[in-house]
Amino acid sequence: MNSKKFIKYYFNLYKNKFILVILFIFLSVLSYVLSPIIIGKLIDNFGSNNIYIYFIILLILILLYFIFNYLSNIILKRTMLRITNEIRNDFIKKINSLKISNLDKYKSGDITSRIVNDIDFINDGGVEFINQLITSILTIIIIFIIMFSLNITLALVILLFTPIACFIPYYVTKKTKNLYKKQQVSEGKMGSYVKEKIYNYSYIKVNFIEDKIISKFFKNSLEYSSNNRKAVFYSSIANPTSRFLNGIVLVIVCLIGGKYAINGVLTVGTFQVFISYATQFIKPFNELSNVSGELANCLASIDRILEVLNLDSEDISGIHLERTSGKIDFCNVDFSYSKNSKLIEDLSCCFESKKKIAIVGSTGSGKTTLINLLLRFYDLDNGSIKVDNLDIKDLSLYSYRERIGVVLQENYLFSGSILDNIKYGCSNATMDEVIASCKAANCHDFIENLPDGYNTLLDNISLSSGQKQLICIARVILNNPSILILDEATSDIDTLTEVKVQKALDNLMKNRSSIVIAHRLSTIKKADKIIVMDKGNIVEVGKHDELLSKKGYYYSIYNSQFLDI
Repeated sequence: MNSKKFIKYYFNLYKNKFILVILFIFLSVLSYVLSPIIIGKLIDNFGSNNIYIYFIILLILILLYFIFNYLSNIILKRTMLRITNEIRNDFIKKINSLKISNLDKYKSGDITSRIVNDIDFINDGGVEFINQLITSILTIIIIFIIMFSLNITLALVILLFTPIACFIPYYVTKKTKNLYKKQQVSEGKMGSYVKEKIYNYSYIKVNFIEDKIISKFFKNSLEYSSNNRKAVFYSSIANPTSRFLNGIVLVIVCLIGGKYAINGVLTVGTFQVFISYATQFIKPFNELSNVSGELANCLASIDRILEVLNLDSEDISGIHLERTSGKIDFCNVDFSYSKNSKLIEDLSCCFESKKKIAIVGSTGSGKTTLINLLLRFYDLDNGSIKVDNLDIKDLSLYSYRERIGVVLQENYLFSGSILDNIKYGCSNATMDEVIASCKAANCHDFIENLPDGYNTLLDNISLSSGQKQLICIARVILNNPSILILDEATSDIDTLTEVKVQKALDNLMKNRSSIVIAHRLSTIKKADKIIVMDKGNIVEVGKHDELLSKKGYYYSIYNSQFLDI
């Protein structure tokens, strides 16, 4: 989708509202434009009895202008709010449907900037520009019709300046669009930078790197200010230039029209009408010049929103997976995050059904990447991954992921109560089932001791990393998956708590296919199979004792951790 189709799509959603806006703007412009004619009649008939009639007509026109102008503005603003709400909803839906490989290209601050600031720019710029564009076009058309009916010569004089008046807002919009787009990119960078530094604030304080952080922020801020300054410069020249042109037109009309009035070609009232129309004719171009900067900002924001909306979504269609035994096969898998660097090449391995399989290796060896591929977060370059001999790319994404429970290295809790977090993905679970899951994860007791128990809001308390991880484990237990993935699941839990959690996890893993990634080798001694990885390749496979007896790579890792074991 391009920007034209984007605008057309959301315009068509509220087409009837926009037609109503155009009608009311037309009536308000007509009331406004007819006023100078009535004023001219007042001047020409000053002292006669007709003056009172023209005075009443003028008051009616002013009142109609106020009513129709108010109605057009209120309907337009409400319609644009609805449109931007639709855009924001579509943007959120798109974000939630994107492949993680696509979403990884953007920092969270940049995404936040697009959904908040850019959509606000579309709303503000859209209201101003649509209002001014329709008003200006109708004003110019009606004024020209009236001017040509009054005096062709003066109308042609004013018409000569129309191309120049049209060129000014076009030039400003073209110049400022890219500058505003760069400004918004800089704004997204600043948002991401600030969020990142606040998240790691304790590390910054401990290492006394505040000056470095401030210096880097000033650099980002300077880039933002530079782009903003250039955009403001070009948008600022529009209004003075248009007003200068307005002055020239007004002088010419006064010279020619004044001569016509002296010679009796025009009445004084008609001369006054032309002066008024000469000012009103240029005014729409002035107003378009004034909002050209906002239009450029709006168009740049549309481009940034479209950049995300045009990304490929996950394909969720496929064969519905009712249940799975949990047998997983990696068949000649090739994968790389970057085309220039292969991470996994021709990898094949089997994860037996209802067995506990452990994956170990040094940092960057490809352990977590295997899990990302299994979860279909990324597409394979070559090869296939099969569950119960079905290629996972042929399976319905929802039904497939529903069979998998994941406890990641980082614990993810959301705003709301502890109960809401545990029931994430299993909203129909009963309270008894929740409590049973928490007891299995050894977190029931500490939750019960909180101020409001399971209804305690996470924003009102401070939980340790271990407690957060226990809640995440309880969430997985509640969902009762066929395949269980534990990616460094006990890395943030103290040794005493780990013993309790490990017992719960051992019970959870019974009769269930389990894949465990762990740096602490003490947690995987009883695994049915241990897969040892290095630089994206499987270098050893076997049980704990078998691998130790080989005195290979696993043996060296084990010995490096003997103090922990």
